[in-house]
Amino acid sequence: MTFAELHHQHTPLVIANVWDATSAIAAQQAGYQALGTSSAAIAAMLGYYRGQLYKAAGADGLFVPCLTSEQDIAMIAKELNLPLNVMCMPDLATFGRLKQAGVSRISMGNVVHSAIQLQLKNLLERVQAQQSFAEVFIDESAR
Repeated sequence: MTFAELHHQHTPLVIANVWDATSAIAAQQAGYQALGTSSAAIAAMLGYYRGQLYKAAGADGLFVPCLTSEQDIAMIAKELNLPLNVMCMPDLATFGRLKQAGVSRISMGNVVHSAIQLQLKNLLERVQAQQSFAEVFIDESAR
């Protein structure tokens, strides 16, 4: 199935935004059909905290970040002749409801990267505070 065809399935295409080889492998093993690069996550990893820049040249879809209202999503999707892509947000509807509203693709942005960075920071702080690696091996059976 081509990337364009992935936008016309019974469910929205959920893009796993990755930032390195390890996150790409994890997303592939989790069954994601397509991967994207999170420029915000990569910039953060490299120490740059600038906003993303987009250039509309030959667009094959419309990306509307921070859109969460199902009514607004449905209105925009109805007027488009292109696949609609939204970005994960705290109040975003379920994948099924988004598909009903006309969404073709859902991007993770850098939210997964940020969540993992916070978990890593917390784990490293616990190792330092406890002066032990016991916390690292708590979920060893899940690996």
